[in-house]
Amino acid sequence: MLTQCKPWTQNFRKMRFPRRLIPLNAASTLHRVCSGRVWSWGVAVMSEAHAVLRQRRGATAVTFAVTALTIFGFVGLATEGGMWYLGRRDTQNAADAAAMAGALAIAAGADATASATSVAAQNGYSNAGSVTVAVSVLNATGTNPYNPVQVTVSEGMTPLISSLFTGAVTTVGGQATAVVQSTGTACALSLSGDLTVSGTYSTGCALASNSSSTTAINVTGSATAATFTSFGGCCGSGTVSYTARPPAPYRPVVTNPYKAADALTFTVNTCVTPPAPDLTTGVIWLSPHNTSGNGFCADIVVNTGDVYKVLPGTYFFKNASLILNGGQFLCGSTCSVTRNGMTFVFTGDTGSIGTVTIGSGATVTLAARRTVDATADGFPALAGLLFYGRGLSPVSLSQQNASGIAPIVGGIYFPNAALSFTGNTASPSACIVLIAKSVALYSNSHLAATGCGNTARPLIQSVRLTQ
Repeated sequence: MLTQCKPWTQNFRKMRFPRRLIPLNAASTLHRVCSGRVWSWGVAVMSEAHAVLRQRRGATAVTFAVTALTIFGFVGLATEGGMWYLGRRDTQNAADAAAMAGALAIAAGADATASATSVAAQNGYSNAGSVTVAVSVLNATGTNPYNPVQVTVSEGMTPLISSLFTGAVTTVGGQATAVVQSTGTACALSLSGDLTVSGTYSTGCALASNSSSTTAINVTGSATAATFTSFGGCCGSGTVSYTARPPAPYRPVVTNPYKAADALTFTVNTCVTPPAPDLTTGVIWLSPHNTSGNGFCADIVVNTGDVYKVLPGTYFFKNASLILNGGQFLCGSTCSVTRNGMTFVFTGDTGSIGTVTIGSGATVTLAARRTVDATADGFPALAGLLFYGRGLSPVSLSQQNASGIAPIVGGIYFPNAALSFTGNTASPSACIVLIAKSVALYSNSHLAATGCGNTARPLIQSVRLTQ
């Protein structure tokens, strides 16, 4: 038997098994078996097989693979969810900006839909493909004359990991509604040039400029107003004080209440001259032209000692100016913004249109035409305006009336000219509104926004999101 077992022992030692599969005493065990001891070969093999089954190194790898797949799946879903969130935020931001642009377009008389879709496109959302931009102009509510604008921006997002659960495209979007609201009125508005303040200025209403320059409102002296609002920058190196709201640069443009006057047509067929002074009183009485086609074609110059009294109505100056160096230029009858008044229109040939100049030595009491009277004259758009001209010549107004004498009352509108205004230390008791290409306030200028009657004032606007 030993002879038969010897080859087994030798062959067993030569066999190549994994190290952990072969016990160190495997050969000696076989030797003992072959030596006639208890046969334990089968028992040894079964013991080694059981040891193999108890190994966990391969099980850990399988567990990790399953767990990692689950973790990576959740990470992928979280990433895709983050993409949806960012898409929702971006579409909401685009909707907000587009709604505000549409609301501003409503206030400016422009196309709200075109403005809103243009701004949405600038923010990366054009109405094409998987992107939808819907613009709705809603009905105005309450006393606000402006229509709200509602914009909805949506985008379909291709599913990634979520496609394992659903093949549907996920749509994200945002919706916003904006409206322009008036937050006050201004006494002075510069349409395209800067509004400058030198000396001391004080008023209970606001100063405004639609200039886009960084010095749209430039204070080099001292200015106190309800607020300062500008499309461009504000407010210079001077002292600025406010009584209602802090200065607001880079805001929406302020509305021009007299823009409709620029579309009017004025015809002066017959030139007339002022009458001679009254032989008894020395007063020169001016009668209105209204719709007669008459007008002054030569300058009217008022000097010290002269006394003019002006009857209510509409006056035309064709290629001529009104120059008040001194003397008196007064209402010929009781005039106020709620009763009789007058409007002076400066018209004529381009480049030759006249202007108005009121010097510091002149005493002036004038009030603007009422709506009912301006309508009767055929020019309702001139209601509330005291002086209106389309010329390029500068306008110079100096209000130096003595205490107790009413100042000029009404709107002064020269859209193509530079206007300078110099006041005095007395606060005005009635409304004066200055609107021109550029406005300069000098010395002790005071403007008032009370008692304006039919004189419209520029509206300060702000855009507010309501949804």
